Amino acid sequence: MQREICGTCKLRKTDGQIHMVHNGDITDEDIEENYILACCFSRWAA
Repeated sequence: MQREICGTCKLRKTDGQIHMVHNGDITDEDIEENYILACCFSRWAA
């Protein structure tokens, strides 16, 4: 069984910090380059 992954909400964060919990189509390299999945962040971090 192949799992399909979306990733269409991937965007680049330009300011602030978030807490992201994901199982989506985002790599460690994407995260290092400030990309996030808008559907997967649970809250803005202080």
